[in-house]
Amino acid sequence: MSEVKVFYFSVADANAKIQILTKIVTAHFLKKEKIQILVPDLKTLTFVDSLLWKEPRESFLPHSVQTEDFITISTETTDLCPIIFNLCPTPCPSTEMLKTLYELEDVSHPQKKMIFQQKFAEYQKKGWILCSQPTGK
Repeated sequence: MSEVKVFYFSVADANAKIQILTKIVTAHFLKKEKIQILVPDLKTLTFVDSLLWKEPRESFLPHSVQTEDFITISTETTDLCPIIFNLCPTPCPSTEMLKTLYELEDVSHPQKKMIFQQKFAEYQKKGWILCSQPTGK
């Protein structure tokens, strides 16, 4: 397995989560890099699907649900995408292709912060490189 870099952003509210998600996904889309958005359930999948048709406000992000595309939203990881944005409360599983992982450190509630700390510890055990990112507006 190759080296995986985990970039994480501290967020305190839903707007910050949306801004970071759309900024990261847009950046990879413009570079024509495949990115998978990993979600925990169908309710979240539906929300993110709707969000990407509305955001960013100047445009929208063409994407697919559960099928491979430049931007794919799904409830399971695939071995076909080197970049994953994990919105699940569980650590992202290892895949052969994975090189870059994005995570949100939700500091809005102690329980959510603890969930992130558990994921962080799991990534440290795997020897993945952990990189804090500024949230900037």
